[in-house]
Order: sequence, then C-alpha cells, then structure tokens
Amino acid sequence: MTKIERRHKKILEILSTIPLATIAELSETIGVSSETIRKDLKVLSEEKMIFQTHGGVALARGRNVSQPFDYRMQINSQSKQKIGKKAVHLVEPNDVILLENSTTSLALARELSKNKELLDSLTIVTSSFKIAAQLDDTFKETKTSCRLFFVGGWTNFEQHGTFGLHTIETLKSIHVTKAFLSGAALDERLRLSGYNDEDVAFQKSAIVYSQQVILMLENGKYPKSGFSNVGSIEDIDSIVTDVVFDDERTRQLESANVKLVDANLFED
Repeated sequence: MTKIERRHKKILEILSTIPLATIAELSETIGVSSETIRKDLKVLSEEKMIFQTHGGVALARGRNVSQPFDYRMQINSQSKQKIGKKAVHLVEPNDVILLENSTTSLALARELSKNKELLDSLTIVTSSFKIAAQLDDTFKETKTSCRLFFVGGWTNFEQHGTFGLHTIETLKSIHVTKAFLSGAALDERLRLSGYNDEDVAFQKSAIVYSQQVILMLENGKYPKSGFSNVGSIEDIDSIVTDVVFDDERTRQLESANVKLVDANLFED
C-alpha cells in the first residue's frame, strides 16, 4: 500500500467515527499539510467515497464505501475496550439496560458476556444486530438466561441495526433502568450532539424514557460538536470515558451531579 493509499484509508476511517470533519482537523490528525489533504479529498470525491460541504467533508454512502460500523470496530478499539470494562461496573443485578447500536456498546456487551451471574439477571434492550449476535453466541456457550428485547424498525444494513419512527415508538413503551449511550460529540460547554438524525432521535428518546443515562465517551470525541443537539450535561447521570477533562470541566460535572468514571484507571 502506497503512502497516498494509506492516507486515503485513514481519512475514510476518521470519517467513519466523526462523519463531518474539516480540512484542518484531517491535516492535524494525519500529520500532513492542508494542501495534501485537499488533493486527497479531490481524489476521494471523484471516486464518490466522500462528499464535501460548506462545513467540511463527510463520508459518502454507496457501494464504494465499506460499512461504517465495521470501520468503527477497528478504530480506537483499545479506548472502547477500556470504557466497556469500566461501564460494566455500573450495571447492577436485575437491571433493564438499553444498549444503542454502537461499537462502544458492543464492547460493553462483550464485557457483560464474561460475567454470567450478572448477565443472567439482566434484561437487555437493543436495536443492534451485532449486540444481539454477541448475546446469541454467549447463549450457545453458557446458556445464559439473560432476556433480550430487540427493538425493531427499518433495517440499516451499513450500520447493522434498526432505525426510524417504529424504533422510537417501541422504545417509548419500555421502562429502562439504565441507558448506555455512546457519545458522538461533546463540546467544551459539555453539550452532547450527533451527526446522524436517526442516532440523535434515538438518543433523545433514550434520555427521556430511561431512569438513568450513562454516557460512554471515547477520546477523540471531545471537544467536538455535531450538527444536531442531543442534550445538555444535566441530562446525563454518569460519564465513562478515557478523556482527561481539565479542572474547570470537572467542576462543571460535579456541579451537575454527574459521576465521572475514569476508564484510564485499571481495576485490580
């Protein structure tokens, strides 16, 4: 693979986790000049891999683009694993937990699968085929008695899950003890936002209809701002993250009664 091909692959990987990025952000992340990035984007645009807007560049949808979920599974995987290992400690026996369709939620599902006693007591609600498949594999291995409720709707094959009005309406009818949400972007004012309208609608409903909301936020997603607002920090009960917040942001979280769980601290 040539240097140019490696850069193109890296650009697509970045846009799979942060669907809208500026030339300056891509330049800084990849470590090349803005002019080089512009040339790369021109090629990717001609190949219909990406499209450019006034606000930046976004991943295109189509046959030439690998599935975004599968991309994201390979990106920042260590961060997601750390968060999953920490988030599992916030799950209590007999909880009804919501796991949204995200790669970080999949990491949490994998950690839950390692704890049969806890998993056996849970009811898990999800719209993710990947998470459902993970639990199916766990059942085959351990015969877990975990109850799984799959939230149906229109299928998004690229994202391996369901979406749409029917998904949201079903979610409204369920009482969830804890919703584990994977943050797409958290800005310096601690406002949660997203890039995809379907994900944003799902998260907004999850916040309203869940007793507790746990935000799982990996590094690289702060400070960032998506197109659509999800909610403020007051909507969140806990944040599990490997982001290192400064003193001012930490005080803001404390004032909002948000529990901060540091995923960088390993358990004994």
